[in-house]
Amino acid sequence: MGKWNLSTGIILLSKYQMASIAQYQFFKELYAEENTRYNELTKKAEVYFSIVSLFLSAVLFKFNDVSSSIGKLHNVCLIIGLSISLIAVGIALLLLIYSLKIRKYEGTIDMEEYIGKNKTYYQEDGEFYEDRIADFIVAIDRNTETNNKRADLLTISTYFIVAGLLFLIAFFIYFFTLNK
Repeated sequence: MGKWNLSTGIILLSKYQMASIAQYQFFKELYAEENTRYNELTKKAEVYFSIVSLFLSAVLFKFNDVSSSIGKLHNVCLIIGLSISLIAVGIALLLLIYSLKIRKYEGTIDMEEYIGKNKTYYQEDGEFYEDRIADFIVAIDRNTETNNKRADLLTISTYFIVAGLLFLIAFFIYFFTLNK
């Protein structure tokens, strides 16, 4: 948990102005928005993971039949098309797993620091809100960075899923054309 001071570069209020409840609520809502975004990105990754799992299961289930048919046709284009499709979906799967693994998320308060600070003296409300706002700012910044990484990985994995599905569709069109 980051501490609010000049060295962190977070300057919210001057020493002459105390933080208000309204300011605290504003940053609390921003923090909640990032938590909501994190949950939405996780759900999106889970949906993508389901799509990729179904795709790979279907291909692996029929792999022996398809590979024997390709062998009978002796067509390199079919092998390359299926291989590219599987590689693209495999890369998408790895990106999805990595995006789900990103869990570095910042909480809103360092309890040890808070307890230690309040052992020595009692904080006034304004000072308490200043500290909590500083905690929210640090947490929001770190959580936004985490969410952006996850969103970027999901975007890239989307492209690989689409590419894999397009190559698979092209594979099947070409496969059934040659089988006729």
